[in-house]
Amino acid sequence: MTNSSHQADYGIIGAGISGLIAAQHLSKQGQSVLVIDKARGVGGRMATRRKDDAVWDHGAQYIRFHNPENFADLPHWTGKVIQPWFEQMNSPDGLSGETATRWKCQKGMTSLPKFLAEGLPIHLSTRIATLEQHDDFWRLQSENGEHFQVKKLLITAPGPQAVALLETLSNVGTAALSRIKKIHYDPCLALLIQLKTPSSLPSPGALKLTDNRVLSWLADNQQKGISPVPCVTLHASPEWSATQFDTAEDSITQAMLEAAKPYLGEVELLSAQLMRWRYSQPTQVNHDDEAFCVVQNNPALIVAGDGLGGPSVEGAMRSGLAAAKWLLSS
Repeated sequence: MTNSSHQADYGIIGAGISGLIAAQHLSKQGQSVLVIDKARGVGGRMATRRKDDAVWDHGAQYIRFHNPENFADLPHWTGKVIQPWFEQMNSPDGLSGETATRWKCQKGMTSLPKFLAEGLPIHLSTRIATLEQHDDFWRLQSENGEHFQVKKLLITAPGPQAVALLETLSNVGTAALSRIKKIHYDPCLALLIQLKTPSSLPSPGALKLTDNRVLSWLADNQQKGISPVPCVTLHASPEWSATQFDTAEDSITQAMLEAAKPYLGEVELLSAQLMRWRYSQPTQVNHDDEAFCVVQNNPALIVAGDGLGGPSVEGAMRSGLAAAKWLLSS
């Protein structure tokens, strides 16, 4: 238990890509910022798991920039943090003739959030329990007794977690709360497997499935260039993940491995680890005309994230950047 207190102009709850993009933009404008997250590391669903030589991206798999002109820092990231992984047709049927680059992070997807987090004051393993409104600032209290005082507040946690925080307030606007409550997410079961020999997944090591009851995605992290040893990420389909989310790990693992056999080839399994993403990808994105939601103007309180900016890494970035710009002008 601690009674330490921290102050800044801006407070951001959530150290995923949306919150970090916002924090970087505010910091570059000379503003003091505090970033707070309940996890042990930054990145949220841009997650990379390492075990000895094995490396897996097990959340978001790539970045697709529909509007790269919106990100002034993209040239700075290219070649330094991110690089092309593969090209893919834009249309689902592959008939449009237009392709787009899927970008990977050179050292795993979490490397971009870590890059953005450099130099920022970030409080990890800190879960905010309550919000308290004062005349011209917000006071936040964590479960372990820390206090944070900020003039303006941005929440970038997934919709249900943002709602839980907002409901600690007595006078939150019903319209804003209703908008955020409409954001829903698919769960995802991710199985991280290490193989003795390389898999049989075709180059570039990315395979999206549309006709498999159990699996929706397979990624060979060795082919991707982030793992020196054969490692494959399996994502279960949203429907199967939802029905099996609370099933015993052994049962889930066996079913996912069996479904993956036709794609992996004759390989020997060295290890398997199951990850459960309760909030994987928004299924109902409520962005309207803005990529964020203003809960209150004075003192400013807004919500951002992929549930408002679009169900992708780019959508989360877009939302965080738009939120930061609005906070600076409010």
